[in-house]
Amino acid sequence: MKKLLLITGCALLAATAVHAADATVYTDSVEKILKASCISCHRSDKKKGKLDLSTYESLLKGGRSQAKGKPTVKAGNADESLMIKLICLPKDDEDHMPPSDSKAHQVTDKDLALLKWWITDGAKKDTKLADAKLPEDIKATAEALSKKQIAPPPPSKSGDTDAHANKSKHEEEEDDDDDE
Repeated sequence: MKKLLLITGCALLAATAVHAADATVYTDSVEKILKASCISCHRSDKKKGKLDLSTYESLLKGGRSQAKGKPTVKAGNADESLMIKLICLPKDDEDHMPPSDSKAHQVTDKDLALLKWWITDGAKKDTKLADAKLPEDIKATAEALSKKQIAPPPPSKSGDTDAHANKSKHEEEEDDDDDE
């Protein structure tokens, strides 16, 4: 029995080491932030603002704002990325993302620093965590996220009165554009 536990433990350690070597900044860190904070409203079957953040390709495609010259993610320029602008708004601002009264996790300062670094570095999908030239504090956040299992918050049910059910000014302006 002890031998079996030892073999199992060694196999788990080897798998973890292989994962750490293959971990990418996007898949193993950034995507987990999006999953925890954004996916409940911005996914393939529920695209608030016509924005799907469930895949790398759909993230870069953007939503309704992209067509108006407001990219969700502007590779190389976090300050011009709408996602960052909306996350950085005061939590009581109706356009703050994720809405403060939603079930989604608020983006922490550490997570925000990682998102900004990733976008500024070119928003690449395949940058290995081990090869990324991350500042130490951001690297610690990325490594911690890469080891975490993160489930998205539950989707809002119809009839919920949380922020998902109420449109922000930003979303109302985008809905007005659908008629054009």
